[in-house]
Amino acid sequence: GGALDQETDGLTYRYYSGLAGTGDQIRLHEAHLCGLQPDTAYDYQFGGVGVDGTEVFSTVATFRTAPDLAASPDAEVTIGYVGDGRGGYDVWTEIATRLQTYAPELLVYTGDVVTIGQSQDEWDEFFAGAPELLREVPVVLAHGNHEVNAIHYYAQFAMPADEENFAFDFGPL
Repeated sequence: GGALDQETDGLTYRYYSGLAGTGDQIRLHEAHLCGLQPDTAYDYQFGGVGVDGTEVFSTVATFRTAPDLAASPDAEVTIGYVGDGRGGYDVWTEIATRLQTYAPELLVYTGDVVTIGQSQDEWDEFFAGAPELLREVPVVLAHGNHEVNAIHYYAQFAMPADEENFAFDFGPL
């Protein structure tokens, strides 16, 4: 809440976009935030120092963790529930804008984010269609058949357990 007083190192993933490992090399970063308290707003910023010594950091964003059931056993959660947006990124942008008006505390995406899981361009369109929503609302994503078990899916989302088969709790859910 307001103070950027903790740091964590991230992991870097590299892979090639496109079918059969062709295309541009993609580099993504992932950081795990552990020990977060329930029902707490966290400010965060990502970035770092490049190989040339230049510092590059994002703007500061905020997200809130799930309600604390011990403190509020009757807590309610607003969920954005969406899926199968593949290829309709203009519609996805409209849906994301509408979802933001409801201030969801969690976004559940039921899979088929993209048409072809190995196409980085499609993943980029998905993220570009909802930057504020995706920056401030935790996302849980189910693996759809169009993601085709591509490394792109696993590199861009960090799900619990083995990332393919998992369950999770979020407040009363």
